[in-house]
Amino acid sequence: MRVASYIAAVVLLVCGIVVPQVFGFATEGYSSVSIYLSELGAVGAPYGHIINYFAFLPVGVAIVILVWCLHKKLPRRLLTSIGLVAFTGVAVGYIGAFFFPCDLGCPAVGSTRQGLHNLAGLISYVGGIGGLYLMYFGVRKDLRGPLPATTLLAAIIATIGFV
Repeated sequence: MRVASYIAAVVLLVCGIVVPQVFGFATEGYSSVSIYLSELGAVGAPYGHIINYFAFLPVGVAIVILVWCLHKKLPRRLLTSIGLVAFTGVAVGYIGAFFFPCDLGCPAVGSTRQGLHNLAGLISYVGGIGGLYLMYFGVRKDLRGPLPATTLLAAIIATIGFV
């Protein structure tokens, strides 16, 4: 279990941060501050297939593995379990971006594929943020150390980023 969580964490670091940054820099006009990450994997994007297969898909799978590992390690509380299930929504977003890449420019309205992409993104944001808060409230009384505070901080940062 520990090895799986370490591998998943490395996959998240490399495929979730390094790969998008490298191909974001290589994509003319792309800015990670003002343009959705999904645009790197959009239909017709110069490195779309690379981003979809080497960023979105492995990140989604790694999140599922990490959630499973957390499920085995965290205290058995209802809020924690619901939070973990909700946080799996982040994996839905990444795997959804793989199966339903957005239209070029990631418009709010577009093809059916774009609609499914947007739905997966909504599940990702709501599930990820809500899941972090639920996990925090589920573990804050049972666990000592940095995990509860780190979870709350991540939830607050994700909320600010979403807004």
